[in-house]
Amino acid sequence: ILHSTFTEAPELIRKELGLPRAFYRAHWEYSKTLSRYVEEHTAAKHCDRPDSKLRPGSAFQSIGDFNFLKDLTRERVNRHLIWLKAYPPSSYVSTFDNFEHAMQRAEFFYHKSKRVAERVLVAKINTKDLTPATIKCRVRQTVTVLATPTLAAEETSEIKEFNIPIWIRADNLPSKTSTLTIEELQNSRADVWVSVHELRYSDMKADPTCRGHPDEWLACGEIQEKYVQKVMPYDGNKLHRREHPGEVVKSAKSTERWTWNWERQWWNLEKNEQTNERSQQQTEVKPSAHSTIEKRMHPDEPEKASKRPRHTDADTNDKSSENESHAPPHCRTCTCSST
Repeated sequence: ILHSTFTEAPELIRKELGLPRAFYRAHWEYSKTLSRYVEEHTAAKHCDRPDSKLRPGSAFQSIGDFNFLKDLTRERVNRHLIWLKAYPPSSYVSTFDNFEHAMQRAEFFYHKSKRVAERVLVAKINTKDLTPATIKCRVRQTVTVLATPTLAAEETSEIKEFNIPIWIRADNLPSKTSTLTIEELQNSRADVWVSVHELRYSDMKADPTCRGHPDEWLACGEIQEKYVQKVMPYDGNKLHRREHPGEVVKSAKSTERWTWNWERQWWNLEKNEQTNERSQQQTEVKPSAHSTIEKRMHPDEPEKASKRPRHTDADTNDKSSENESHAPPHCRTCTCSST
């Protein structure tokens, strides 16, 4: 049995404690999270789901499809908090509730990652209207002891209740009731978040030995584009918070010319001008052999034609006999000439 509440005492206390003004996500080209801010043909592919596509309106999307029954568990949260693990794919998207930590991640991607990062960005996500809620579930746990030659089989059953703290957008909440079923949450594409810090002190007790951070927040499945306030490129030296007229933001260590496109909000590869000129030259139409022959035989060259040596009748007879001797068998008896 699962349902969620958002007007009881625990939620009201969490609401009074407040929420960070924004979440920040550091993203790079090798991230296994799909992103609207990376060109599709340059994005990294996941071996388990190479054909994954962004849903309409999604800014960041996990490779795994989020399911409340399957993913809102200790095992799945801990799996996400293990870095650099590709399989099984995670169903969460990581962010931080402070800008400094997101900047540390961006600098790590660019300067210290084992894979060379050339396209790094930081996205700012709005937290307005996020409301605390609690998913309450009742689970029946059954333990069966198999029979042995000396002992009979035994089965014990126990019912446990778990409360899992979440945050949900106010526009996803019903107006006439204080509860919401898991099915309603799943089908409404609600914007749901969980705090790593809150999970560690909840009934879930997320493993504190994992690399999750107290200021880390996990989006359940996706971050919708309408909640992204700003996307800022990091060029390896500094983060560009806004566009300045005439300024070209280029990835500092990139071996290719990756520049930031403010309009499309992604890193764009500019082709070398010399390469463009070379390709244009290769596409130019070359003169045909027929036109070259016509140019050589043009009547405007009388002098060259007059200088050609004249042949005597004897020479012509010798030449024709020579051609006849070397002609193919099928041509020796006909009147065709070799050209």
